[in-house]
Amino acid sequence: RPKLMKVPRDGGTPQPIADCPNPRSGGVWTKDGTILFVPQYEGPIVRVSASGTTAAETLSMHAPAGWVRHLVLLPDGERFLFVLRGNAPGGDDDGVFVGSTQSTETRQVFKGRSNGLAMARGSLFFTQNGTLVSAPFDAGSARTGDVTQIAPNVAAFSASEGGTLAYFATPRGANLGQRIAGFNSDGKEI
Repeated sequence: RPKLMKVPRDGGTPQPIADCPNPRSGGVWTKDGTILFVPQYEGPIVRVSASGTTAAETLSMHAPAGWVRHLVLLPDGERFLFVLRGNAPGGDDDGVFVGSTQSTETRQVFKGRSNGLAMARGSLFFTQNGTLVSAPFDAGSARTGDVTQIAPNVAAFSASEGGTLAYFATPRGANLGQRIAGFNSDGKEI
């Protein structure tokens, strides 16, 4: 049975932490030694001690029904962002939400379906209708500013804390055999 595992930073034997039968998203490791992750498709967010000494427990949240992906921990170490694809007809519950390990309350930050989520250097990155976008993001209030389009037809992306953004874009319907290219902050290919 698949497991959530941890490996010491300097290498060594992987250590099992919890069952993870059908993982759909990466997890986050909080400052207090808790790992939040989604162990199965359409399952809830689960928390477990990073030591693996406590049983995994479902994180209780008041959020629309649906499946959760793309957890991002906020700097306070208690709140986190997540993408929810809701069960409501027409995608009415889809969006980016903020939740907390200390409360059951959640709040929608952005409405709409997204294929990813990242935070770097005061900006939130996500997709809207397949277009990679960014918005200024205040982590303290979990509030955003106006959305700026970055690139169309983005299938996957990642952003580092230092501000480097990597994404995979392909024309709709095209063969996914593409080349990797680097761009500077002005959009010039390097």
